[in-house]
Formats: sequence, structure tokens, C-alpha cells
Amino acid sequence: MLCEYKLFGELLEDQEQDDEERQFEHVRGLRLSLKNQSDIGISLLSFREQGLNAASYRMLGLDVVTTIKNIEVSAEAFQRFNTSNRDGGSGAYLQTAVPLNSLGLQDWYWITRLETLQRPNENANERWLVGATLRVKPTQLLKLEFTGGSEGLPESPRGFSASFALFF
Repeated sequence: MLCEYKLFGELLEDQEQDDEERQFEHVRGLRLSLKNQSDIGISLLSFREQGLNAASYRMLGLDVVTTIKNIEVSAEAFQRFNTSNRDGGSGAYLQTAVPLNSLGLQDWYWITRLETLQRPNENANERWLVGATLRVKPTQLLKLEFTGGSEGLPESPRGFSASFALFF
């Protein structure tokens, strides 16, 4: 079993800011994980949300990534607290990545994802995603996704999207 830690913090501010996107500053944190056949982690963070109702938060997160019968399953749950230890919101997701090799589609994966987000003083929002991902190279992914769910998340549009990811 391997124990791993990561420290992180904000060094640069966003270069581009979208009007619909929530802005954060003074981000710092720690993630501890145990890795064996699964990766199980706990994260502790602190940050400040900019804007009209600017507030500082602390956040606790739990996450896991594992493989069950060749299907990658990942999940995460988090709880935020404001500086007076009141509820600052919570959320969770569950995702699967199923290899499509048995259908003759080498390097293709079927992706499903369910999410929930509860912000303070707002109704809970749910989101779902289905799609396919092609691993073009070990460091390159082509993603085709269809997203649906609650309409209350302007920063998370619904509908079809395509993206290309590069990993360094």
C-alpha cells in the first residue's frame, strides 16, 4: 500500500473570466490518499469566493477511484463550511468508464456520470452525463458528451459538447 500527499495553492489569478463563472481566490489545500488496488483520498481546502456575497470557506472532500470487472468507478463527496462553521454547501458525483474493446472499439470508453450540488439557501441541482471518450494517445482524449439535468446551473450548460484534452 502506498500513501501519497499533495499540497496545492493558488499562484496565478484566472487570466480569462466568464461572467457566469464563480471566481475563487486564496485557494490552498492538502490531499492524502492510500493507493493499492483503489485510490482512496481525503482533501482539506480553504478558499474565498469572490463576488456580491463574498465568503471564505473550508471544505472536506472524500474520493475514490477503483476498478470493478474492468469498469473504472470513481466517486467524490464534499462538504463546505463557512468561517462561522455554518453549512456552505455540499455535492457528490458517481462516474463509470466502461471500455468498449469487446465491441471492437479499441481505445473507446462509454462514460456515465451523476452529480448533485447543494449551495447554501438554494435548491439542490442534479446533473447527468452520458458520452464516449476516445484515447487518441496516452496523453490525448477526444470526448463526446450529452449533458442534462437541473436548469439552475448556468456554469454547467445542458446539451451536446465535444472537447479534446491534452495531459502533460
